[in-house]
Amino acid sequence: QQAAPRQAAPQQAAPRQPASQPPAPQSAAPVEPPPVSPAATSPEPAAFTLLPPPTTAAPETPAPYASFPHLNGAQAACEGLADCWRSPVSSSWRGAASDLQARLEAQGYTLDNVTGEVLSIDSGVRIYAVSKPGEASYYLNLVSVREGVLYTMTAEPMTSDQVLTLQRS
Repeated sequence: QQAAPRQAAPQQAAPRQPASQPPAPQSAAPVEPPPVSPAATSPEPAAFTLLPPPTTAAPETPAPYASFPHLNGAQAACEGLADCWRSPVSSSWRGAASDLQARLEAQGYTLDNVTGEVLSIDSGVRIYAVSKPGEASYYLNLVSVREGVLYTMTAEPMTSDQVLTLQRS
């Protein structure tokens, strides 16, 4: 059985040697593969290079509040506001504001009290501009409410009307 396949191979090789036409296709065949190979290899690295940037950009979207150091007992419970929490406070809302400020600064954030610059009222409310290199800046709005303190993160500082509405809630 092993001898039969060996005989078949020499019979196939014998007709190829006398034919004079195969050398022409052979010379054309080696010319075609080199252009195909670089074209096939070039898109692969480019496509691979394009994939990592979207992967890196995706986690940055939720990042602004992902590591926010919420107050103890805080619950997302604000009517009509996203990124808003209500927390009971044991002492005063000012103590809660100082606690949040200290927690954020410990994470490398810079907080600037801009309450007087953006609001006509300053009783029971504090607004901080929050920033950190490499992250989107935002405003931390703290409002004293009956049950404790309400705080929300927004792209723009809250208006006096918004603060008054929350204080009445």
